[in-house]
Amino acid sequence: MNDLAGDSGQQEGHSPVRLAIVAGAVAAVLAAGAGILYAVFAPSSADTVAAGKADSIFTSAYSGDAARGYDDFNGAGPRPMPVCGDGPGEDCVIDGETFWLSGRKIRLANIDAPNSDKARCPAEAAHARDAADTLAGLLDRQPIEIRAKGRDRYGRLLATIKTPEGDVGRNLIRFKVAVPWYGGKEPDTDWCG
Repeated sequence: MNDLAGDSGQQEGHSPVRLAIVAGAVAAVLAAGAGILYAVFAPSSADTVAAGKADSIFTSAYSGDAARGYDDFNGAGPRPMPVCGDGPGEDCVIDGETFWLSGRKIRLANIDAPNSDKARCPAEAAHARDAADTLAGLLDRQPIEIRAKGRDRYGRLLATIKTPEGDVGRNLIRFKVAVPWYGGKEPDTDWCG
């Protein structure tokens, strides 16, 4: 008699219950893998713009009357985005947290960056230039996805911004030219230190 056979005549380790558990685990792993692959490789709205299928990917975080004036944005396709010169600009970066796009002044809703016009020391002015240059580099010739969050006290559109490289605000924080901002009072960051 085969020494692997048990009392039931089945090979040890291959009971129906054990096989069902293994099959369920394999199915769960495959489903999770498929979800990850979809999340990584599914076409995004930025891909649609890059493919020339749309020139507007503006969406609003608001509905009804609260959204009025936020959903009429056109032109988030790739374009040059240099740092603005003096005076009002068109499609350019004002500072490390604010830019002009198609005649709209937009402020990143999730970060705070140093501003050269409010610099308290030469180091802060240098950080402000770095922040503006970095933002310009992240937006330059990229499809831009905008998610409106409202308006700030200066009337600028507050929005989170994404490009194919990800969330622009998070990238500015990662490059250490900005800090997180959650609305309300701006963080008291010492850029002079």
